[in-house]
Amino acid sequence: VKPSDLYETPPELFSELSEKYGPFDLDVCAEASTAKVANYIGLDKGEDALETNWHARGTKAWMNPPYSRECLSKFIEKAILEASKGMEVCALLPADTSTKWFHKYVLNNNNCVYEFLPKRVRFLYNGEKQGSPKFGSVVVVFGRKR
Repeated sequence: VKPSDLYETPPELFSELSEKYGPFDLDVCAEASTAKVANYIGLDKGEDALETNWHARGTKAWMNPPYSRECLSKFIEKAILEASKGMEVCALLPADTSTKWFHKYVLNNNNCVYEFLPKRVRFLYNGEKQGSPKFGSVVVVFGRKR
């Protein structure tokens, strides 16, 4: 696991997005120290988010997935699967329009809404703010019609 895969959503951004798209009743990519809601799926509890049925645990999920190439598409595919079962999944994703996944899962998906964030997110790692990534971010709500 890369340290960047463990980056935490800043609380102020989560609050803003929770007011707009929430409230969320499940955090699907967290551990005890980073969970944004009490109900979370995490490796620290022996749970694999890709193998767990999210819709059995809530109706509106928050997802700040690992951004590494080998993980990101898997989490987006899982979010789309859970959305097909009636769940809304609000995901904080890299705004990389040059990738196949962005076109396939976001731009060409009528079962999601998205919003590009106006500035780069400064993620937290071990509770400390990190430098901004070299890319912008997009919020995608899977399971919400355009």
